Amino acid sequence: MKTKPIRIIGFGGFGCSIITRLSRSADRPECAMLLAADTDVKALEEVEADEKIQLGEIVVTGYSTFGDRHRGRFAYLESFRRMNFEMKGAQALILTAGFGGGAGTGAIAAAAEEAKRLGIPALCIVTVPLEQDGNHTSTKVSKGLSELSDQADIILIIPSKPQARIASGEPMAREQYDKMNETAYHAIQAAARIFSCDKKTVDPTTLKIALGGFGELRIRGDQGIHSV
Repeated sequence: MKTKPIRIIGFGGFGCSIITRLSRSADRPECAMLLAADTDVKALEEVEADEKIQLGEIVVTGYSTFGDRHRGRFAYLESFRRMNFEMKGAQALILTAGFGGGAGTGAIAAAAEEAKRLGIPALCIVTVPLEQDGNHTSTKVSKGLSELSDQADIILIIPSKPQARIASGEPMAREQYDKMNETAYHAIQAAARIFSCDKKTVDPTTLKIALGGFGELRIRGDQGIHSV
């Protein structure tokens, strides 16, 4: 399994839900290994993936980070050796997370940093709330996105309604969540086709054509990372 050239890694609850969907799909990417990484042990038990990784066994002790991206980052760093092992040898990485401000938000930035250190091309696909909720998610998300932008060379930002509203069971909230999930799923499928078995580099024009319709695409250039 580890001989597959692409690693698709989902971080946190949303990222892992996408990995489960890809695992169950009849048209799952043939060249990709699917990995799920989260701090929440009970949530991981429900995930379907080629490999499941518990982040921060000591620092988070098997629970959620409760919207703390710093704990998400610390959890990743605690599990650094396992994540490094899974990343090494990959031709390309597709990293995904929902930016609710917690485990996924903190871990994906740390993963992008490690990918850069290893010299592996990495595309980060994230869902980002459009409006602020009572828990100040937008502030946390903005800081998390800034941290990701410091490390990642390619980011696809999919706008969404605040994830915190999903727990209320509001019909519109569930509809928005499902739409966000659907968009992220198809974006990852498209990205996997771009980073196919026989491709080692992908030009910005190809990325824009294939992924631009899913959200805001940012690519790092000589002047830093910017929208294309």
